[in-house]
Amino acid sequence: MKKVLILFLLLGFVSGVNAQVWTSIELGFNSEKTKSTTVIGTEINESEGPKISNLTLAPTIGFDLNENLCVGVVFSMTRYKELEEEAESIDKETSTMSEIDILPFVRYSANVTDDFVVYGQLNVGPKFGKNKFVDIRERFDGTIDTDIDESKISGFGAYIHPGVLYKFSDSFSMNAHFGNLGFNSRSEKVEFESTFGGYSKDSSSSFGLDLSMSTLRFGLNIHF
Repeated sequence: MKKVLILFLLLGFVSGVNAQVWTSIELGFNSEKTKSTTVIGTEINESEGPKISNLTLAPTIGFDLNENLCVGVVFSMTRYKELEEEAESIDKETSTMSEIDILPFVRYSANVTDDFVVYGQLNVGPKFGKNKFVDIRERFDGTIDTDIDESKISGFGAYIHPGVLYKFSDSFSMNAHFGNLGFNSRSEKVEFESTFGGYSKDSSSSFGLDLSMSTLRFGLNIHF
């Protein structure tokens, strides 16, 4: 967190050194639903898989140092929900994750035309959030059993992605980017409610190319 505060101070310094300031709001959304069908003779069985939705909102502030180089920070807020229900039953499992990523970035741009720009952007920063699990089951006696668990999320990410930008005027532009190549580390901690306390913790790390639809973003930019 200290490094992030230092970055803000540096960005404030940069803003006073003849850098053009701009702000942006990026939006990303995707949903997924699966269904399987089994046919045995004349008998047809259908079952639905989990319903998944992913919404990301990412306010951004940037400083154009010159025609090609830009620095700034992205505040990415993501809400991920997975719902699994059983047909003709009230039984269901829900997982809802809320995550915030604070991502300082460096962007290098190149003009294709006066209004159309392509760029590459490097993002590096921490992430944190929580995950809530709700499991609803109907017992044999007809009563409803509800279990609720929460976990805390922390981690770090570094990735680079390509993008395009189109300038409508000196004050407004729109950008889009898809896919990224990068590294992510992540840990999820669940604390136990017991006399002696305790917790469980799962950690993971990954490196590679991500071309999933969840990486697709569109942004509207305002240049001051």
